[in-house]
Amino acid sequence: MTVLAHPVSHPPAVPARPEADRTSAWLLLTVPIVVLAVAGSAAALLDGGSYSHETSNWAAQATEQDIANLVVFPVMAVVAVFGLSVYALAGGIASLDLDAVRARFSPAAPVRSTSLALIGIAVVFSALWLAIEVPAALSGTPADELRDVGLFTNPVHVLDLGVALPATAIAGLLLRLRRPLGYCLAPLILSMLAALTVGIVALMLVAAHRGIDPLGPGIVVTSALMVAELVLLGRFLGSVDAPTAG
Repeated sequence: MTVLAHPVSHPPAVPARPEADRTSAWLLLTVPIVVLAVAGSAAALLDGGSYSHETSNWAAQATEQDIANLVVFPVMAVVAVFGLSVYALAGGIASLDLDAVRARFSPAAPVRSTSLALIGIAVVFSALWLAIEVPAALSGTPADELRDVGLFTNPVHVLDLGVALPATAIAGLLLRLRRPLGYCLAPLILSMLAALTVGIVALMLVAAHRGIDPLGPGIVVTSALMVAELVLLGRFLGSVDAPTAG
């Protein structure tokens, strides 16, 4: 007896979404980041009374950050900007093919110098901030540098010690070990450090212009650090090989 087998129908194959599509979706989160940062900073600079209730020192720091924002995001709802930045970064990295990113870098990429610079920056600034915060915490009194600011703790130190400097050290260590994630994080962290240094230089210039603190050797050291970070970033990104036509 002949048994006729019914043909089994298979649903049409659904093409996989390209990796670039998933990455671009996360990159779209950077659009509201830019809009919020630029709008908030521009509004604060145009409205002369935005920081009228702050101390002169803190008002100068806020003004320099507004200037830096307009420099970094030319083309604040601070919580929204920070939150969107974190999720955009985490989602963007999660959607990347890290091995493919590493493969794009030339074997001659300045891995050693870049990794040592990142680790060195993290160690030096952590030591500087802790040398200020630990004695103040033990004595139960605000640090001397905060007397003109009117705060009990320095929010810059909080963000640096809690987020920025650990991320810098981790990026440097991963790059030193030549891990794929290190190749992805290193240029991001270097870009962040350069942007922050631009803000510090702007703070010094604003403070000097307002007669709060005259320019000293610090402006030279900070400017040199900014140039070094930009040079490192340029050299590292310059070692990326051009994609081959497929």
